[in-house]
Amino acid sequence: LAKNKNDAYANLGLATAYQYLGQYTQAKPLFLQATKDFPTDQQAMANLLSIVIDESPYEAVYLLSSIADNNKTSPLFQAQASLAYTRVKNYNKAIEYIEKAIELDNKNLEYKYNLAVLYDLKGDNKRARFLYNDLLSYPINPDSDYILPRTEIQARMNELLHLKNNKEK
Repeated sequence: LAKNKNDAYANLGLATAYQYLGQYTQAKPLFLQATKDFPTDQQAMANLLSIVIDESPYEAVYLLSSIADNNKTSPLFQAQASLAYTRVKNYNKAIEYIEKAIELDNKNLEYKYNLAVLYDLKGDNKRARFLYNDLLSYPINPDSDYILPRTEIQARMNELLHLKNNKEK
């Protein structure tokens, strides 16, 4: 950026760095510019929307559900709407949107993991256990964009099984 302040890729990288650091005030205008520079890049828009979710979850629910409903073929926007509903603890709507995302992108393990967590948060231990168990059956792929937190999944499975066994006694 010191050599070329209009370098769109550098601005996008800087926006992402600011976001990871939690410096949303600096990241937002850069992501807004990135959505102009890369209008078909849904990830730049999703990153901007993540900031909106963190800053104002209730406003994000309205905004993201509208975006997701207007972009029914975008699994990313469906997942973002799910995240917004999760932040306001409306797990039924969150599940509805993440299931749409999975339907559109069935190979995305992050979406499937989020669904398992949502059922867990909702208290539907049976479905959560089933989904966690299913996730553990996927082979480890170090080249994947998303690495499943297998240790955490197994630990949660053990806790849920312990709860189930205690209820049955």
